[in-house]
Amino acid sequence: MAITEIQIKRGDSFSRPITLKDSGGVGIDITGYKFYFTVKKCNDNVKDDSSAVIQKDITVFSDPTNGKFMLDLTPTETDIAPAEYYYDIQYKTASGDIRTITEQPLFIVLADTTRRVD
Repeated sequence: MAITEIQIKRGDSFSRPITLKDSGGVGIDITGYKFYFTVKKCNDNVKDDSSAVIQKDITVFSDPTNGKFMLDLTPTETDIAPAEYYYDIQYKTASGDIRTITEQPLFIVLADTTRRVD
């Protein structure tokens, strides 16, 4: 799985498919896994997630036997100050192993031109 920069407009919905694969490129069965998506300020030195601006747990998968799930963020979740942040994705297996599958990619929130919605 290639982890890339995420760029969004503040307050917009966001959706990205993610596939967890083994070293041979084959999807890993993620049945019983739990994924954690966390966004923090780039200069945040707090070791736990208490200062995170977004925390999302993902336990429902689009195709778990092939390692596929969606990262979906709501407008409420992305309504944070425009800035550059880091994000990570971790998972916990059914047997309790914990792994991180990102290396501080950027999560960039752009200012919106207007904020009018009906």
